[in-house]
Amino acid sequence: LVEKGCIMGWNFLYMPIGRNPDMSLMLTPQERNEFREGILQIRETRPLFALDFWGDAPLVGGCIAAKWYAHINSEGWVEPCIFAHYATHNINTSTLEEALTSPYFREIQRRQPFNHNLLMPCMLIDNPQQSREIMELTGARPTHPGAETLFEELVPAIDEYAAEVDRVYTPVWSCMGGDPLTKYTEARKQRQSAAEG
Repeated sequence: LVEKGCIMGWNFLYMPIGRNPDMSLMLTPQERNEFREGILQIRETRPLFALDFWGDAPLVGGCIAAKWYAHINSEGWVEPCIFAHYATHNINTSTLEEALTSPYFREIQRRQPFNHNLLMPCMLIDNPQQSREIMELTGARPTHPGAETLFEELVPAIDEYAAEVDRVYTPVWSCMGGDPLTKYTEARKQRQSAAEG
């Protein structure tokens, strides 16, 4: 890739969303950590800026859904993340500002980061109970047929996956010092206080 002029690579995990999601296609938690380490090795050994959407979450304070970006699907539904196919607002019937300041987006923002371990940023696969609570609290609904699978049929498998991610990443985060969260949380509290005061 470098020989062909590539200077950047943004890497994502397979997510069990869309039509007929298949959990067997997901990296196991151990493979996910190896993937994260591989991306770091690429950065150190190649003239290529490689990004890991999940593994680099500590650099941005965890999940960025509804906080730093949103996704508008082809039907006009304003989703907090390209992987979170739930919404409360559609740009065909409301303004973008209404969607971005909706109780749904605000509740996601209020709970971020979803985990003290920023290597586990995702409300869908790392902290699924958070996303279920948010959907129930705000009335967010699936934006296409099949989106509900993540919160219905796949619940036991997603919960098992999240528990295993926690088992794998807890010692990794401990070795990293876990310090970015403290700094991020304190800075966030200061910004919120300044905005309110």
